Amino acid sequence: AIKGDPENAYLNAQLSEVYLRLNNFEKAEILGEKAVKGEPSNVEYRKSLGAIYATLKKYPEAKEQYTKITELDPTNQTAPLLLGILEAESGDFAKGVEVLTKTLSENPDNVMALFYRAKVYLEMDQIEKAKTDLDRCLTLRPTFVEAGTALGLIYEKTNQPEEAIKIYSRIRGT
Repeated sequence: AIKGDPENAYLNAQLSEVYLRLNNFEKAEILGEKAVKGEPSNVEYRKSLGAIYATLKKYPEAKEQYTKITELDPTNQTAPLLLGILEAESGDFAKGVEVLTKTLSENPDNVMALFYRAKVYLEMDQIEKAKTDLDRCLTLRPTFVEAGTALGLIYEKTNQPEEAIKIYSRIRGT
């Protein structure tokens, strides 16, 4: 007979991902925690568990996972980005901007960090700063639809329809 291994970190991580895709976050969380417990230095397991915690709005737990990733792998670009997004999602916009700005100081061409910082600036009603970041996003990635749409909406809301048309046309490639 085949003997199972309920503590196998890899299998727990895989099963956690399946439950995550099925939107069964509670089972995904339990298995994700077992995976991290089995292999505490595995960055991917921690990233997945952080995402599960964030989905469940368990922000302190998610922040702990992303912070630990930056300690385990200081070159990891994803964890600081996710940490900045999480800070903003949990309502600390200033901390979100701070973390995303730090990420950008290390990699000024990080399009996703620019995009999410722009979104946070919009939440803070700092329209000009948001426009600057979105413009930079589109300079780096001209067909970034989400950034172009956000910028177009800013122009619409600030009564600049001609600018909105230019942006929408640009990202459409027309």
